[in-house]
Amino acid sequence: MDWKNMQVPERYKLGEAITGPFAAHLVALSGFSTADGSSELDVLDNACGTGVVTFQLYEHAPAIARARMSVVCADLSPLMVENVAARIAANGWVGATAQVADAQSLSVTLPTDDFTHVLTNFAACHLPDPRAGFREAFRVLRPGGTLAFTVWKAVGWYPHTARALALIPGAPALPPYADFVGSMVTATESGEGEKRKWVDPAFIEARVREAGFTEVATVLRENATRMAGAAEHAQAYSEITKLMLSMMWGDKVKEFGAQFEGALERAVREEVGDGEVVLKWEAYCVIAKKA
Repeated sequence: MDWKNMQVPERYKLGEAITGPFAAHLVALSGFSTADGSSELDVLDNACGTGVVTFQLYEHAPAIARARMSVVCADLSPLMVENVAARIAANGWVGATAQVADAQSLSVTLPTDDFTHVLTNFAACHLPDPRAGFREAFRVLRPGGTLAFTVWKAVGWYPHTARALALIPGAPALPPYADFVGSMVTATESGEGEKRKWVDPAFIEARVREAGFTEVATVLRENATRMAGAAEHAQAYSEITKLMLSMMWGDKVKEFGAQFEGALERAVREEVGDGEVVLKWEAYCVIAKKA
């Protein structure tokens, strides 16, 4: 993906209707919704993207807790960071800052034993080296600190996209979702087959423990999104879906991109006719402690 493309942050922000509810789950699971202001909350919104986790923090943490809360929004993409910095200013999120940082090598910019919480929404297992990301999260957390992150189990756009691509002559077939995730991972310790395991909660929990964490637990959460009909769905989802596909296929997406919205509308209409389009989303929310 071209992280220098100005359209990337805007297209990602459109996806917050999908990712936002799961970010809210992370915030609640980590205790922010009931925080009483008795202790400092120093949060790293790691691989922050458009800042959806930070948005949920400032929405759901009580005012008494926000008074003692600081948030560092960190992302590898300078454009994402610029976008989040503007969002911080526009919303008046006191205590929040944004900076460029690679989740796999936070030591370049962030100190050891510094944060009470490291939160990541749908990026931890999409890194080229997820193990390095877990190790770095462990390093920057204080003893007793909390790691929490989300991992997709079921992605709502995937089945319709597979059918749409099948309608476009010459377009590649969409692989199983585990292969899509695996295409982003480059570092393995047990061969290429390991890449497909980054959607398996038991495998992921084991890797979190390897990084030094304890009290590792996973809960499953689900959500549904609705569009009035096939045309509305295709218009809303075609660009963000192509963006996701470019993470796997790069510029090859341009070869069929112009036909994708029409094919997506046709594929959806063949399934639901003129009715409402309902997409189901499921994600694992993983939480762990640094002893």
